[in-house]
Amino acid sequence: MKLNLISAMHYRPSEKTLDGLLAGIDAEERGYDAFIGYSLSFSGDSLSIIQEESGEKAPYSEEERSLIEQGTDIGARDGEIISIPAGTYEFMQLPAVFTQSDLPRLLLPYATHARKAYVRIFKESILETVMQFLISC
Repeated sequence: MKLNLISAMHYRPSEKTLDGLLAGIDAEERGYDAFIGYSLSFSGDSLSIIQEESGEKAPYSEEERSLIEQGTDIGARDGEIISIPAGTYEFMQLPAVFTQSDLPRLLLPYATHARKAYVRIFKESILETVMQFLISC
């Protein structure tokens, strides 16, 4: 599926890995949002997945959520200096049951050429957390 991200998604920098983000997700509030940015490349028989950045952000306030639902770009909040850029992405959403070791299998179909991949982790409710894969076109 294609996703057209109209506005960049902004985050505070983090040093966490995918496994590190997932390990602490149960303690986070509903609306917690994090991502890991990777570079993908494929040469010969080898898939290279290199973590380039990681970010987190606290849930939006009711006021921020209302503005977003009205189509307003609220921009970056204090400390949110990295982002998933606006653009067109291949998109896939799965339950957050995968780990770092699962990434090669999940991202291999998208490694046809060098590209960026973002794995977003979003806590939708106290019981449901999803992983979204955004792979640059």
